[in-house]
Amino acid sequence: MPQDYDLINFLEQGLKNVAPLAENCMRHL
Repeated sequence: MPQDYDLINFLEQGLKNVAPLAENCMRHL
């Protein structure tokens, strides 16, 4: 169970980092 939670936490952190980058890309298109 802890492993699954860590994976979900890791993915959530990744999404938080990717969201602003994707937003920047959309602005430049």
